Amino acid sequence: MADRLEVLVDRLLTQGLSKHEIRNRLSDHEADGLDFLLSSRPYPEDAARYRLVNWIIILLLAVVTLKKIAIALGYGPMGISTLAGLVVPGINIYILKEISRFRRMGYQFLMIIAPISLINAENRQLPELVFMPVLAMAAGFMFWRLFYTREKNEAP
Repeated sequence: MADRLEVLVDRLLTQGLSKHEIRNRLSDHEADGLDFLLSSRPYPEDAARYRLVNWIIILLLAVVTLKKIAIALGYGPMGISTLAGLVVPGINIYILKEISRFRRMGYQFLMIIAPISLINAENRQLPELVFMPVLAMAAGFMFWRLFYTREKNEAP
């Protein structure tokens, strides 16, 4: 049921309906699930407008993730240290998936996790020292442009 609702919401957004119109049209569906879906998706025209910025975020985060995977696998035979080293890349892969689909939660996680990652000493060297603040600012920009300003202007 949730997958059908997700596809329906995406189709209605693509047709150009506003989120408020979609909420009214699908009022017979579970309100919490519908509100979550509507708040986690940008309008297609906004996603197309900022596609280049999104690709830059994906590229930078992929570089950092691949470096972390290489370091984790370089610990030697598979053991607890290798598994512990793969936690951060696993989180990054989830964020990459969310950002590649232009989902709100991916940008929110990246805005918070990127600066916090600089607490770890291994992230205070190049390229992470440059990439993490850039990723945090780019994710904040995308969140602001795709979700915050549009919802603020569109409040029913």
